[in-house]
Order: sequence, then C-alpha cells, then structure tokens
Amino acid sequence: DVYALADWPTLNFCGSFQLLAQTYEGEMGPIGSDPDEPGQDGKFAGCVHECGFCQVDVECSEGLFSGLGSQVSVHQEHYREVKTLPEGFRIVASSPTCAVQAIVHDTLPQYGTQFHPEYYDETQTDGRTIIQNSMKIIHLT
Repeated sequence: DVYALADWPTLNFCGSFQLLAQTYEGEMGPIGSDPDEPGQDGKFAGCVHECGFCQVDVECSEGLFSGLGSQVSVHQEHYREVKTLPEGFRIVASSPTCAVQAIVHDTLPQYGTQFHPEYYDETQTDGRTIIQNSMKIIHLT
C-alpha cells in the first residue's frame, strides 16, 4: 500500500516530486509549447524548458522556506509540471513559467519541489537553506 509510508517525512525533487503528485492523483503535463526549443537527445523538442537558476515566488515563508525572502533562486531542469494539484496539498511556491513549484501536504509530512534544491553554489545558496530546513523538519539536525 503506497499510502502506508505517508507518515514518513519525505522531500521529493523534480521527477520524484511529479511522482508524489501522481501518487496522490494529481495530473502532469508539458509546461507548454515552444517551437524554437530543440529539446535534448531527440526528446522534448518544441516544449517549454525551465533550465538553470531561476526565480521562484515563495507563498509561505515557513517550513522549507524559513529564513528566506519572498523569492528564491533555485536550479531548474524540467519540461513537465504538475497541472492539477493533488487533494490534500497546497502550493507554497510558484513561478510565472510553472505555477506549482513547491507543495506541502496539509496533514502529512510530505513535501515536494519541482526545482532542485540540492544544486546550489557560493552565489546561489537558497537551495542549501531549503535542504537544511527540510532536515530540521524531519528531525535530522
């Protein structure tokens, strides 16, 4: 039973974030179409692609985004997005390109980000803070 593990805290990034949404009956789809997008390795040609460090609007400045401002700079690498939010989740971050950038479940310790907080550097440190916040949430620090 996939829901048997729901009480275990999880933070899901990108593809696993999309799987989390699908597990809870959310819908996925391409971000949009872009006739100038060549795609990669013969895939995703003509699709909108979010790539590199991008600005994401934070709608909830607690939990994963504690200590961060109303916008974060995080690494993106995706062509698909959550189109329909699963029941029981709420959006905590979004962007003009991708409306569902981060979600949290209302009662379970389930978190997901479309972006990759694990990719950060000396000048783009928001991802590191998000990882540190997730460790606090699941009591690993």
